[in-house]
Amino acid sequence: MEGKVDNQQSVVKLVAVFEEHCRDSKSAQRDKQAASQPQQLPTSPASQSRSLSKENEEKDQQGQRGLSFKCLRSLRYKIREDDWRRPQGPGLEPGSQEPEEKKIALELLETEQAYVNRLHLLDQVFYTELMKEAKTGKTVPEEVVKMIFSNISSIYQFHAEFFLPELRKRMEDWNRNPRIGDVIQKLAPFLKMYGEYVKNFDKAVELITAWSEKSPPFQELIADIQKRKVCANLTLQHHMLEPVQRIPRYELLLKDYVRKLPPHSP
Repeated sequence: MEGKVDNQQSVVKLVAVFEEHCRDSKSAQRDKQAASQPQQLPTSPASQSRSLSKENEEKDQQGQRGLSFKCLRSLRYKIREDDWRRPQGPGLEPGSQEPEEKKIALELLETEQAYVNRLHLLDQVFYTELMKEAKTGKTVPEEVVKMIFSNISSIYQFHAEFFLPELRKRMEDWNRNPRIGDVIQKLAPFLKMYGEYVKNFDKAVELITAWSEKSPPFQELIADIQKRKVCANLTLQHHMLEPVQRIPRYELLLKDYVRKLPPHSP
């Protein structure tokens, strides 16, 4: 009984941390947008016509650069469960008699593995190959590549070498220790890494767009990587959204996990 209560309390506390993190991120984003909005002034018909022409031109160019900056920004916090959650966890047949909390724990493990694969793509493929070319002096300065990917290497290392192995180990030992609260709670101190990444996201997208126009070799290398099967026909900007959206996804899963916990220990 005590173990089950501790499990629920630890997850509830972490959900609260996630919610606070998301609120802070959204608040900072709103403040940044408000500060960057210029005061609206009356425009003449000629100015309005030029504005419409420019807007149409940007739409025509959007297909060449992938998602627009505005579109990426609007997608950031639009997390819907039916967009990414599966009806049941990995390895479970429909109608499985496994406890509901275990199904969610298995789903967390499955989505974490997929997430680590995306982080690997960002860090070990995009970042590594772009940095390699940057060192030759033929594409962009090395500092630009570092600014685009921010601290993605630290995020990847934490999830690939610590959090994912811990989840796997716990699921293998589920019958003896059927809980994930203590494992999940270890995430909390590392949320600061995500704050840095999210704060840098807008700048990263702007840099990709700007340097794709300035440096054809840079644009060609990104396009070449995006054609690979591992990218699943998605752009670099799409993949860079994954860390931004991962925290809200943890929150959704953990809230569901708490709801499905039985009121009493078996």
